[in-house]
Amino acid sequence: RDVTGVQTCALPIYVDSSKAFMASLDAFVQPSRTEGLSLSLLEAMRSELPIVATAVGATESAVRDGLEGLLVPPYDPQRLVAAVNRLEADRDLARALAIRARSRFQDAWQIEAQHRAFRSLYLASIGQSGTTRGQP
Repeated sequence: RDVTGVQTCALPIYVDSSKAFMASLDAFVQPSRTEGLSLSLLEAMRSELPIVATAVGATESAVRDGLEGLLVPPYDPQRLVAAVNRLEADRDLARALAIRARSRFQDAWQIEAQHRAFRSLYLASIGQSGTTRGQP
């Protein structure tokens, strides 16, 4: 507890194995004020963790509120705590969100999915579609 009596925790800044670290968590909480596409968020999705995050930047593209995680407004610690408490109280919800987060990661963010998306974008930009010189 800190000097005000609030329970706190300290987390390491760097870990050798994100996979092992993620496996040690009950949930992933990302209270960002601004964010690009967070690698740690994608790792949490891959690790099938329930997610609470602030609805900023690309977080909203990766995690859809109520589907793969719970999103809260930035600068609203009460809503952040309420979302974490909701996951703690409703383990079925937490599990369902985690399963859908993993599925979304596999469908949208794995390297194969990213390759298909970038290839499609590239072909569209040069005015082609389908196969090119026998390439799938």
